[in-house]
Amino acid sequence: EGLGGGMDDYYYRERYAGYGDDMYRPEPPEGFDSYEEYEELQSRYYHEKNYLRLPPHLLSSPTLVELPRSYVGANADPIDRIDELLLCAVSYYFDEDEYGDSLTGVQSFRKQANTDGGDETEEKRGRYVANAIMGYNLRWKYWALQEVLDLSTDWSAPLGDIVKGGTAPNHSNAHSGMGAWALATPIAVKLDGGERNHVLVGTSMGLVYALEVQYRGVRDGWPVQMRHPVEQKVLVEDVVGNTNLEVFVVDSGGDLVSLNADGEVLWARRLLEEDEEKDASTDRIHVIR
Repeated sequence: EGLGGGMDDYYYRERYAGYGDDMYRPEPPEGFDSYEEYEELQSRYYHEKNYLRLPPHLLSSPTLVELPRSYVGANADPIDRIDELLLCAVSYYFDEDEYGDSLTGVQSFRKQANTDGGDETEEKRGRYVANAIMGYNLRWKYWALQEVLDLSTDWSAPLGDIVKGGTAPNHSNAHSGMGAWALATPIAVKLDGGERNHVLVGTSMGLVYALEVQYRGVRDGWPVQMRHPVEQKVLVEDVVGNTNLEVFVVDSGGDLVSLNADGEVLWARRLLEEDEEKDASTDRIHVIR
């Protein structure tokens, strides 16, 4: 009868008495009475109701590229060896005035003195801007690339007209006056002339990213921080004549920088005149990492 009954079942129960599932269950983390309580909290944390789906805003031209597939068989047809991706740099907006109500259940960001909420003001309400790079596979109809890049807070809300009758600046001066919009068109290249493909895009936070397409993540040495927002498509060209490509970036303040494939500065120039309060002792641009 095996382990389903009889003497075999008797010996099994006698031998393994006291060794149930608890034998392999880890100890509950500190602050929890049981592992079941910890699992329940984890389940609630990742539950759909705890998240908001924000619509992406496309504020720049997308780019259509053909990239080799990450995994393909040796005998695959040529059409199966490549993916057509539509690269989109998108921006997201969040405002408590739109999402923080009894219907959505979103709680205050706790920026006010009353941590229970209810005393939010127009000037100090929770808000943010974020951007991401996304790649849509046109053949298989799914988002093959989704990478969040920047996040800025207290920037998108118009403070002037609402708070002080139009006397205050239209936007907050947080993050050196830069918000996390994605206004530049992305491009796809092979920076080092190898097998890996890279997506390059600049953001309004002044950051220039080089992303590994097949292997995800950011390439070593990137992103590079400019002094002003990068709102134009970066240019890539092999001007040196080797297998590596050079990257040329112009920010909204008139800084022109040439970078190598590893994100190192080759040369930099200032195209616009400096303001009086800026350091005029050197004509070199100091790119910040």
